[in-house]
Amino acid sequence: LYLFLTRTDLGRTMRAAADNAYGALVIGTDVRRVYAAAFGIGAACVGAAGALVSPILPFQPAGGLSLSVASFNIVIIGGMGSLPGAFLGGLLVSVAESLGAVFLSPSMKELVSFSLLIVILLFRPAGLFGKTVA
Repeated sequence: LYLFLTRTDLGRTMRAAADNAYGALVIGTDVRRVYAAAFGIGAACVGAAGALVSPILPFQPAGGLSLSVASFNIVIIGGMGSLPGAFLGGLLVSVAESLGAVFLSPSMKELVSFSLLIVILLFRPAGLFGKTVA
């Protein structure tokens, strides 16, 4: 995804439309078409992820809550708006949860994840790769 957004014309156009829609419109970009393409690509990724996860996890109304909490931690730890940060945040959270499950208790893995979040936010309030806004 990072290479797609940084190296392809469509990815650069998507980033331009996301950063400044009016500026992208001024240089001749059809912003509505870019938004539609981004939605389509996102829907395809979500559909593929659902198809891969559905045989493993049972369907429950609140079944996605733990995944949502983990995703929140990953994005905040990595830094908002940073794909490499999200990748590193995912690695850190998964390793921390696995170590917490092994050394403490499997029910404590979310506690370890939130503890990591608090420690990182104490020292880097914008996350590991986040940019501070002045």
